[in-house]
Amino acid sequence: MGYTLEAIIGPAADVRRAVAGQPDAVIVPLHEDLVLVPMTEKLFAAFAGPEGGRAVKFETPGTVAYVEAEFFGGIGTQRAEIWTDGTLTFGPLEMDEGETVEVTPISQVLAKLGVKRKDRRDEFDVVELDRHRGTEGWLSQV
Repeated sequence: MGYTLEAIIGPAADVRRAVAGQPDAVIVPLHEDLVLVPMTEKLFAAFAGPEGGRAVKFETPGTVAYVEAEFFGGIGTQRAEIWTDGTLTFGPLEMDEGETVEVTPISQVLAKLGVKRKDRRDEFDVVELDRHRGTEGWLSQV
């Protein structure tokens, strides 16, 4: 079974501000005082970056991250970035299929958002991003 994640992650107040006016936005609590909003087609349209540019752009005050991951059979890709007060401030970081990195892009972004590794669990595992295998699972958390 595969794993797909396309989401906004950040402190609750900042994420709520970022998705204000988006009735389809589902806010899911995570550990470490963060929340996640799974990206739907309507949200991609609302946050579309400049044509030919980034997948998303956030223009609201506060700090939010955009993360993507796609894995199947342990092989996959990740992309992650942080937007602060409407400016891209970290990333985009990318990990391509077959590439080996010491710390994955999503874990690096989560660390910047204040998540600490615990025991042998990286930031990704600490906030339980493995709780669901895809967008539909996250959307069912309403």
